[in-house]
Amino acid sequence: MGKWSNMKELKSIACSLVLSLAVWSCGHSAAPTPETALSKAKRMFPYHKVEPLCHAATWDDGYIRQFWDATNFSAEYSTGTYAAILAIANGYDCGVGPISEDEKICRKATFPTLNFRSIEWRSTDQNFFEEPKFAVENKKNIDKAKRRGLTCNVG
Repeated sequence: MGKWSNMKELKSIACSLVLSLAVWSCGHSAAPTPETALSKAKRMFPYHKVEPLCHAATWDDGYIRQFWDATNFSAEYSTGTYAAILAIANGYDCGVGPISEDEKICRKATFPTLNFRSIEWRSTDQNFFEEPKFAVENKKNIDKAKRRGLTCNVG
């Protein structure tokens, strides 16, 4: 199953995340309990497919892909947090670990659809962004991926 050869290790990480969440939430009423966090994640991504959910559940730090912090429920990262909780609970490895240059390029060029059923190219419409530089950057990343012949799981 991908880069995680040992399911026990993945389950151990999932249990650690749930335990961390339980410990963190004691005395912090803003954080949901582990059961409600997983229930909410299931409601947020009811008909997801693996690849789009994994895109939301992970982030790249240089050439290392990692799950979003399952204890960070701040508004800025909450989608990634809940996606990570669900992905880990479902046993998805999401390509966590070292990544290639091509994987890094695809991450910058794509985004999951709102229903988490597929991956699409990021928007290059300058009217979509407050700052047009984001559309320009997206176009550069998409063009780079296409020049390399990458499909980036779009479609």
